[in-house]
Amino acid sequence: MTIAYGELTQLFDAGQVVTNPVELITYEIDAGFDRGKPDGVFFPNATEDVSRVMRWAWTNGARVIARGAGTGLAGGAVPEHGGLVVVTSRLNRILSIED
Repeated sequence: MTIAYGELTQLFDAGQVVTNPVELITYEIDAGFDRGKPDGVFFPNATEDVSRVMRWAWTNGARVIARGAGTGLAGGAVPEHGGLVVVTSRLNRILSIED
């Protein structure tokens, strides 16, 4: 099955989805030595975006790789077999804390 990663650009705001091969190079590696080519990169602005992109991934059979700052040494954020890298760096605000 071919997954239409470009479809994400229609579902989310500009700047949230990267599919350009040159821009994807940054997300082929973390702080370790392993490499892998992502098919796309997604930057959620809110938890609702994460829910929506996960629903899209499930529907389309896309692999999802979570990535924070990309400082891991074990290759956990490296898309070894392609897929969509979800970069969580924009999810950096606490909206509320409930007791």
